[in-house]
Amino acid sequence: KITTANGFTESAPTALAVVVSQERHLVCLGANNDTRLVKWSSQETIDVWAPLTTNTAGDFPLQTNGNLVCGRRVQGGILLFTDQDTHLMRYVQPPLVYAFQKQAESSGIVSPSAVHSGSEITAWLNKSGFWQYDGYVKVLGCPIQDRVLRTIDWTQEGLITAGSNSQFNEIWWWCPSVNGTPGHCEYFIIYNYRDHIWYDSSSVSGLARNAFLDKTVTNAPLAVSPVDNVIYQHESTSPTQPESAFAETGGLDIFQGERFSRVSKVYTDTQQAIFGDVSFQFFTADSAESQETVSAVFPVETDGVVDVRLQGRQVRFKVAGKLLNDFTVGATRIEMHPGGRR
Repeated sequence: KITTANGFTESAPTALAVVVSQERHLVCLGANNDTRLVKWSSQETIDVWAPLTTNTAGDFPLQTNGNLVCGRRVQGGILLFTDQDTHLMRYVQPPLVYAFQKQAESSGIVSPSAVHSGSEITAWLNKSGFWQYDGYVKVLGCPIQDRVLRTIDWTQEGLITAGSNSQFNEIWWWCPSVNGTPGHCEYFIIYNYRDHIWYDSSSVSGLARNAFLDKTVTNAPLAVSPVDNVIYQHESTSPTQPESAFAETGGLDIFQGERFSRVSKVYTDTQQAIFGDVSFQFFTADSAESQETVSAVFPVETDGVVDVRLQGRQVRFKVAGKLLNDFTVGATRIEMHPGGRR
């Protein structure tokens, strides 16, 4: 029920979800138990719902086989999500007040929290992959999409939740994993929409977050763990944090065919307060399926160069840094030479 400060507003419909339009109409989705009906109040009211020539109230049954799930305000109107497709609700002034246009098939969602809508991007996740709205609904390309779709437990897709980490231009999706605990979103996917970079956690990340909220009055994002029902502050330094942090790349092909490649130097755009605060470790392999050879740990020299002796057709590396002092690691370049045959 929609309520006012004085109690129930009996003339207001029931709804599956509610959105306030830019024009200050209260919009009910799935109104009065009709999962395809969109109904809106007269402008700047919450208790005038009967359409008359003297007001702007109205309703519209969506032409869809899907059922309404949620809506988000976007540039140009309100984007309506069913479990099968998406529709744009656009203001056209009285007497019609709003017009509706289907955007794309197979672009709907099941979880009302699986969509993030912000000033720069609106993006969401469903069984067919990632989608975005930038004036048009279209597929959002993701190079790790196959792995993502295999890892998510789609029998619990209603738990998927999206949230923004605007400080770093990121959207996070927290999802239940096929290898995880039922009822826990332990697998996360991150999209940096400024740099167009994707990355994800292992299938069970070690964290469970079933709700995620970007920073507002707080100075960091907040997330809720279903394990202990505690609200955690993210992107915040803990006094019990470890002494170092690390990041690892995926495999990089450095040669093809029967020859190997020899790596003699690695040039890094690194800044460190004290020599040795940042170090590199390398993992080489003859192919993607062969066993890796693990190198020693190499501290970055003051000039940002790492002297190494590596050989293989594929390499990945791990960067570690001590958290006591500030450091940055930028672009990394590898000096390679043709090696022998095997």
